[in-house]
Amino acid sequence: MTTILREPVTDRSAWRTADFANDSSWIETWSRRELDEIDAALRAVQKSGRPWHETTRETFEAPVAGARMEAVAEELEH
Repeated sequence: MTTILREPVTDRSAWRTADFANDSSWIETWSRRELDEIDAALRAVQKSGRPWHETTRETFEAPVAGARMEAVAEELEH
């Protein structure tokens, strides 16, 4: 069941336009090595024939970019 918020969000998860208007610190710039690793992992998953929803951290092999993706996910979620 979906929860309907009845109060404004006021913690760190509340993003406002003014918070980002003149700030580029939130933009992630990925290295060529990380992007190549993600491309290779995507090709391996496609080649495996495994449905996308069955792809896990263990089957998406990207050791360098994977650590970075986890950090970005943590930031977005918390």
